[in-house]
Amino acid sequence: MQCANSKCRRDAVDLQTGTLCLIELSLPPDERIIRADSGFPVVVAPSRYFWLCPECSRIWKMKRWTSAGVDLEPNPPDWRQTHETQTAKIAPAREGFRPQRQVLPHLVA
Repeated sequence: MQCANSKCRRDAVDLQTGTLCLIELSLPPDERIIRADSGFPVVVAPSRYFWLCPECSRIWKMKRWTSAGVDLEPNPPDWRQTHETQTAKIAPAREGFRPQRQVLPHLVA
């Protein structure tokens, strides 16, 4: 997988860095696949994962996927500051860490 920014195209070494998004192909309604296998009509469009490297993620966000490629739009400056602050607060995963399950008590009527 490579960066969705056509000017970057960096190879994805670690998908936990940057931005990974599942995007549906933008199609006119009459070009979507329609199925009625279960009796109900289903409208489906192809979807695909796209990745932006960490550097491109600071500047760009993925808007939509078209037949020409992924459309990017700039992130607002205030979003960049908020995102970088929140990302810095996330603690790195510990090796061997297993989340604990919590059992909630049932309410008695």
